[in-house]
Amino acid sequence: MSEGRPDDYLSETGESEGATQRSGAGVHASRCGSRASTIFDKVAFLAWVMDDEGLAFTIARMFLANMPVQIEKLAFAVGAGDCGQAEYQAHTIKGVSANVGGEALREVAFTMEKAAETGDLTALRALLPLLERRFVQLKEAMEKEF
Repeated sequence: MSEGRPDDYLSETGESEGATQRSGAGVHASRCGSRASTIFDKVAFLAWVMDDEGLAFTIARMFLANMPVQIEKLAFAVGAGDCGQAEYQAHTIKGVSANVGGEALREVAFTMEKAAETGDLTALRALLPLLERRFVQLKEAMEKEF
C-alpha cells in the first residue's frame, strides 16, 4: 500500500497545504475554493468562556502545555498500529481543539478519528505531520493573543 499525501485524506473538507492568512475573524489556513479554515478563532474561544479574558488565558496556557502530550500519545498509537487508541486520542484532540477555537486542528483530528475508526493506518500516518503543523500554527496564533 502506498503512502498517501495528507491532502488525499482531507478532500472531504477541502483542506490544502496553503499559506496561513490573517483576517478579522482569526488566523486562517488557506483552502481550495473560497472558504478558509480558521487556525485560531479567538471570538469563538472567548464566547465559549463567556468573554472572561483571564479564564481564556488560563485555558490557553493549559491547552498549549498539554496538547504536545496528546499528540505524542496519538503518534505512539499510530506507530504501534493501535487504531482504537488512535481513534480515542484523535477524538480527544478534536474536542479540545474545538473548545479553544482551533478549527484547522479540529478538522485534521476529525479526519484522523474517522481514519482510525475504519482502520486506515496509511491515512493516519499521512495525516500525523499535518496535525503537528496545525498545532504549531495554532500555538503561534494563541501565543500572540495570550
